[in-house]
Amino acid sequence: MKPARRTSAFTLIEAVVALGLLAASVMFTVSLQSSISRSIAETAESARAAQLVEAIHVELQRIRDTPVGNGPGDRLQALAAIIPGAQAPSSLRLVGAKNGTVVFRETDMDAPPTRIAAAERFYLVEVRQQPPPLDYVPGSGFLALTLKISWPYLPSPGPPDRSSPSRGASLVFNAAIAP
Repeated sequence: MKPARRTSAFTLIEAVVALGLLAASVMFTVSLQSSISRSIAETAESARAAQLVEAIHVELQRIRDTPVGNGPGDRLQALAAIIPGAQAPSSLRLVGAKNGTVVFRETDMDAPPTRIAAAERFYLVEVRQQPPPLDYVPGSGFLALTLKISWPYLPSPGPPDRSSPSRGASLVFNAAIAP
């Protein structure tokens, strides 16, 4: 008599265990992909926020060069008068577009030449003067600033110069503007 031939096959338990492992690995991969996508989006937003510094500089120069009162005067001193000090409860508020290319003063957002569509307003820039010994002294050659860039932009209720609450993410830069 010939011995019975063994056929290799999977048992039901082996198949269930294999399917469970496959399902767990698929779930892990999907959750990891979601996390990676979110990280990539956050990194891109941070990179655009860092690129805003040039646009902020352009807007501060525009504000500085806007004629005030009886003639040119000291433009840097006029700008320093607009930007609150480091400990002030308010700040000069600028709003940046989501693409990171333009920034305008929040109070000018709806004026035709400086308009950014409401859906494109993504970054809030709060500008304050540096604390002593870097605070502005009339006649000095620079105005030292602290720029806090937060996103997403959420208009604050009340007056536009009101200090904003904490937002999703933020970066802080130090900068200087010259006459």
